[in-house]
Amino acid sequence: MRILLSTFAFLPESVGGTEVYVAALSRELKACGHEVVVVIPASEETRSGGRYVLEGIDVRRCRANGFLELLEEFRPDIVHFHPLTGGDLLSWVEASHDKKIPNVCTYHTPTLTCGRGDMLQYGEHECDGRLDARVCASCVLHSRGLPRLASIAVASWLPRRTSEWRFVPRKVRSALSIASQRHVHRQAWDRLVACVDHWVSVAAWVKDLLVRNGVDPSRVTTSRQGVCAASDAGCKLSDRPMDRAVIGFLGRIHPHKGLHVLIESLGHVEGDGLELRIAGAPSTFAHDYADGLVNQTRDDPRIRWLGGVAPDCTLPFLAELDVLVVPYLGFETGPMTVLEAWAAGTPVIGSNRGGIAEWIEQFGGGQLFPPGDSAALTRILAQGFPTRFSALRAQVPREVRRMSDVADEMVHLYIRVQKSRKDRHASID
Repeated sequence: MRILLSTFAFLPESVGGTEVYVAALSRELKACGHEVVVVIPASEETRSGGRYVLEGIDVRRCRANGFLELLEEFRPDIVHFHPLTGGDLLSWVEASHDKKIPNVCTYHTPTLTCGRGDMLQYGEHECDGRLDARVCASCVLHSRGLPRLASIAVASWLPRRTSEWRFVPRKVRSALSIASQRHVHRQAWDRLVACVDHWVSVAAWVKDLLVRNGVDPSRVTTSRQGVCAASDAGCKLSDRPMDRAVIGFLGRIHPHKGLHVLIESLGHVEGDGLELRIAGAPSTFAHDYADGLVNQTRDDPRIRWLGGVAPDCTLPFLAELDVLVVPYLGFETGPMTVLEAWAAGTPVIGSNRGGIAEWIEQFGGGQLFPPGDSAALTRILAQGFPTRFSALRAQVPREVRRMSDVADEMVHLYIRVQKSRKDRHASID
C-alpha cells in the first residue's frame, strides 16, 4: 500500500508529540512493507520545497500547489493527515477529496478546533469544544488581554464587510480581525468535515468533540497513542541521589503545561527530601514564561533544569525518576509522556483532565489531582515519599501500548476506508 502521511511540521526542525508520533508510525508502516512518504508545508526558509530522508523516511516539503503534483507523482492509496494547526490542511484535504483518494485525519491537539489551544473557556472552565463562532471569538479575545465583557461585545458586533473597518480605530480593528478569524475558522471546519472520509480520535473526549461538531459517529475511530521512544541504555543524563526522591517534568515549557503549578507546589514542601528534574525546551512564544521560572528557581538547589531531551534519551530520563508529574492545565489527547513513563516503569501524578485522566482511570499507575490546584499537589508530594511513590510504582501497567499496535489498527482502518469509498462511488454510479 502507498501511504502519504501529512503533518504541519516534522523532525528534526520541529520536535513535539505529533511529529514523534508520525515518525514512529511511518517507521512501523515501512517495517510492514508499505511504501510511505511524509509531506509537510514548505517553511519560510524552504519556499522552494525539496525533500530529505530521516531515518529511512522519505520527507517532502511542498509549496501550496506542490501537493497536487505530489499526489500525481506518488499516487497514494490513502492520505493520512496529522494536523497541528490549520495551515495548508484544508486545501490539501480538499485536493485529495477532489482526486477521489481516500483520506483519514487524526485529531492530535485542541489547536485544530480551539483558538486558545487549551479547551478552557475564558481560561477558567472546561469547554465542551462546540464550535460557536461568537463564543469562540470572545474567548480568544479574552485570552489576548481584552476584558471578558468587552470581548463578548466585540465578538457580537462584527461588520459584514471588511471595507467598513477603515473607519474603526486601529486597536479595535485588530480585535475585530481576531474575532473575524473565528468565523472564518468555523466555515473552514464545515468544509473540512465534508471532505474527510474518516477521523481518528486518540482520546474518548475527542470523539465526543467531533460528534458535537457535525462528524458522523460512524466516521470516527478511537485509537489511543502508543509508545514511540526507543531506549538508549547508554544514555545517562544524571546521577541518581541516594538520599532523596526524584520527581520529574517532561514536555514543552509553556503555560498550558502547568510547570509553574509544580514549582509552586514544590516550594511549599519543606526539607530537601525531593529533587525536581525539568526536561524540556520553551515553546516558540513562551521564552518569557520559561525565563521567569528559571529566575524564580535559581536559588533552589532541589531543582535542576536539564533542557531538551533527545527522543532516544526519553526513557532513560524517565527510568531515573520516582514519579513523573504531569500538571497540564488544558485538555490533552495523550499525553504520550504518560505512556513513556509507564514503559520506563515510572508512575505518574497528573491533572484530572482529558487524556491524562482517561489513562490513569483505566490503567492505574498513578494519582490524579485537580488541574491547577497547587495545594492538592503539595499534599501529594509531601506525603508521597518514600512509601507512596513505591506503592504507585507497583501499580504501573506491565504491558504498555506500542506504536506497532497503532500501525496495525491504522492499516485495518485504511482498508476499511478504501472499501467504503469504493462502495459509496459504486452506489452513485
